[in-house]
Amino acid sequence: MLPWKNSWFQIAFFALLVSGALIVVDYAHKTSTDSGWKKVFHQAPSQPSEAPSKPSPSSNGSVELAQGRAAHDRQEAMQWFQKAAAQGNAEAEDQLGNGYVGKDNAEAMRWFQKAAAQGNSDAEANIGALYDGGVGVQEDWAEAVRWYQKAAAHGNANAASFIAAIYENGGSGVKRNYAEAARWYQEAADQGSANAQFRLGGLYERGQGVPKDAARAIEWYQKAAAQGNGNAKQALAKLHAAETPK
Repeated sequence: MLPWKNSWFQIAFFALLVSGALIVVDYAHKTSTDSGWKKVFHQAPSQPSEAPSKPSPSSNGSVELAQGRAAHDRQEAMQWFQKAAAQGNAEAEDQLGNGYVGKDNAEAMRWFQKAAAQGNSDAEANIGALYDGGVGVQEDWAEAVRWYQKAAAHGNANAASFIAAIYENGGSGVKRNYAEAARWYQEAADQGSANAQFRLGGLYERGQGVPKDAARAIEWYQKAAAQGNGNAKQALAKLHAAETPK
């Protein structure tokens, strides 16, 4: 396993597992532990609400999905997601997949595939992430790219950024291709991904896959830094220091 997988993949993969509540553009580290689930349900009120215990079933499981998102513990959430998924709600199916990752990866894959069959881009990206890191399946970056591309085609910026990362590093069935990395980072960056903006800036700074262009590098670093990306801020500081007369 390449060294970058210990950092990039863990961050990227667990950011995807926040699907349905908030895709973390800054790729904050998430886990499938109880503490990770508490972060997923950040939208829950600080005090228990007076929501009815048995709401009327909705036509597409949206009521049950909302109940699951507002749940204060993982077990309760999974029960509501099961009810929503029983009505064919793709978002709930994706959330169920999230809940099984690390516990029953085959079951996680089954739910992700059900949601992906309905065109859910988070589920498509999550399937890609399983192949990306060899979670419950043989590591296969080519298959990961295939699923990430499906998600990216549905407008998932995270998936586009993950494709770029694979091409930037190369390995596990995929050859390094900086031009492809730049293309996919550009797609994600244009959608506002701060991490993609930072990575794209790096490619311009080094002239990898794109013409070396310090001005363009600074432009992308500034966009990422404006969104609070710490790596971009450090890159800008380094460039500024290099230009400052001794």
